[in-house]
Amino acid sequence: MEGFLLLILTAQTLGRPLVSKEASFTVVFPGDPVQDTMTVPTPEGPQLRRVFRYSDDDAVYLVVHTCMRPSKASSDPQELLDLGREGNLKLTGGKLLSEKRISLDGHPGRDLIEEVGGQQSYSRIFVGDLGAFYSLTASPRSSAATPKALEFLESFKILPPSRHSACLGD
Repeated sequence: MEGFLLLILTAQTLGRPLVSKEASFTVVFPGDPVQDTMTVPTPEGPQLRRVFRYSDDDAVYLVVHTCMRPSKASSDPQELLDLGREGNLKLTGGKLLSEKRISLDGHPGRDLIEEVGGQQSYSRIFVGDLGAFYSLTASPRSSAATPKALEFLESFKILPPSRHSACLGD
């Protein structure tokens, strides 16, 4: 009976899965996310980023997908993750509280806890196939919302690249 109740609670806190064929991932937001595409200037040239975000009274949820240029895609994954972590902290003005190396179906990643604006924020970053880089963040507005934020991070899965994958190039 406990397992049945847990299933009901899970179904109530998060919504239906979002599947992005272009970004090769699936994740469950608590509601319908807003999707944006932006071009960001980098030393290696313009970089296309797909941003998926959702915000409610409990938390802010964010997934950013980036296709790294071939020279960066061939670099050491741990170096890419270091760069991703530093870029994340610079962007948010956050302070790193904890970091742990993780893996998701063979894809190297990091689990990060940061302090941003006096509150804890939870992030995960991964190096995917074909030069894909993923950054997920869940920033609960209160400690009561932390389980929902962590559930969001746990729902993330990297899909095998398809013919629609943005990182295949032109």
